[in-house]
Amino acid sequence: MLSKIYTNILNGLNALHVQVEVDVSSGLPDFVLVGLPDATVRESRERVRSAIRNSGFYFPAKRILVNMAPAHVRKIGSGFDLAVAAGILKASGQLDELTPEMFWLTGELSLDGGVRGIRGILPIATAAYNEEGITLIVSEENFSEAARANCKLLPINRLEDLKNIGKLSSNKHNLKFQDVKEESKQASASREVDLSEIRGQNQARRALEIAAAGGHCLMMTGPPGVGKSFLANAMASILPPMTEEEALEVNQIYSVAGLLSEKTPWVSGRPFRSPHHRISLGGMLGGGKEMRPGEISLATNGVLYLDEISEFPRSILESLRQPMEEGSISLSRVWGSWQYPAKFQLLASGNPCYCGYYGDPKMECKCTDYQVRTYQNRVSGPIIDRIDLNITVPRVEITELTELNGNKPESSSEVSKRVIKARQRQLERAKSDGQNRRLDLNAFLSPAKLDKACEMEPKAKEFIYKAYESFRLSVRGYTRILKVARTIADLDECDNLRIAHLAEAMQYRGYQL
Repeated sequence: MLSKIYTNILNGLNALHVQVEVDVSSGLPDFVLVGLPDATVRESRERVRSAIRNSGFYFPAKRILVNMAPAHVRKIGSGFDLAVAAGILKASGQLDELTPEMFWLTGELSLDGGVRGIRGILPIATAAYNEEGITLIVSEENFSEAARANCKLLPINRLEDLKNIGKLSSNKHNLKFQDVKEESKQASASREVDLSEIRGQNQARRALEIAAAGGHCLMMTGPPGVGKSFLANAMASILPPMTEEEALEVNQIYSVAGLLSEKTPWVSGRPFRSPHHRISLGGMLGGGKEMRPGEISLATNGVLYLDEISEFPRSILESLRQPMEEGSISLSRVWGSWQYPAKFQLLASGNPCYCGYYGDPKMECKCTDYQVRTYQNRVSGPIIDRIDLNITVPRVEITELTELNGNKPESSSEVSKRVIKARQRQLERAKSDGQNRRLDLNAFLSPAKLDKACEMEPKAKEFIYKAYESFRLSVRGYTRILKVARTIADLDECDNLRIAHLAEAMQYRGYQL
């Protein structure tokens, strides 16, 4: 007898449909899996066999052929166990109530028949939400996570629960949506530092505000101990909350990476990822046997902070070029290709030389000119050219540390209000262009959108023309100056760019006027 069961496999954040066809026929007992399964899927034969026997069913002593279509797509992971077991039970006449056109099944089986959760359930649940009349059967472990997609869900604990599938589906288990508490949200900004804790560093504080408002990349260079890492951690405290669309995208990535759990099924704060400089290329970009997203994808809609950027291998830094430009990463292997979002905001800090005191007025640099050049060349020109804001973080005077000057720094909540207003202006500008999707920040504007957004006053246009010729700007340098100037104008609540906006943007690019 032949049966068909539907499940899914992930390609990036996309859930591809997989039809599990099971044929139970006469002949010598055998259990064959075809359809390009990997080692994990082939091992499911023993898990499925034991789970069926330990759940009150009988395992057919016949020839069992399982085909996973489409056959040209490699099947990876343990999420096919439940669908394969259900297909065998239905083909052998033990599970007549299961209607394949109404259900998708995904889950891993234990030897005693228990159903375990899998990683990546949120993108699958989102795909089920977009399919009319589909109920997703998942493990209880995955329920809290999958419930965020608002699809029809049927959580089960054990394989034998499928015998009562009609009763379970009529009990409307989706009422458990109310049990998914807001307290379960994971605020990823646990390392936040309030800007009021930072003394001095007015230029750095201003650069942080501009970077947060427009999604720009920022690099801070200075001697050790001046507060570069402290400033970087303060970035999380001024970033605006994620929109629903951004939050869904972030949580889908974290779901695929296996970073969501029953206790923390939702990430509510913008990601702030700070990988160590000894990270591997695969850890940064993504990959591995199961093609998990890397740090640049986990930082989507948030910040990727590279502390001591010059200590990162050159191969890793150069690999950031394409994701910084396109906002996505494509991973290709012999058996297929995967694409993940990588719309991150790069935040970097580093020393100016080996000893760290090159250019410091109070500490003598012990490096030779050759050593200084060698150290600074660890970060290539093309990477520097892709960073919108590049500032020097100097020493803080003792009067600023002790607040003897009487000036109290602004708090993060005050700065965040201006950042939110600036981003709201960008959202309104995007709506005026007829866009009904996620906000394109100034840092990611395409050339066509940039021309519409950056209308200049006549004097400002004359100013940028002269600057283009005088400093021999590249096309990328010119467009990035416009993007930063557009963000500065948004913070000033100005519709048109002025000379002051362009001049400040050029200073952050290292051009002295």
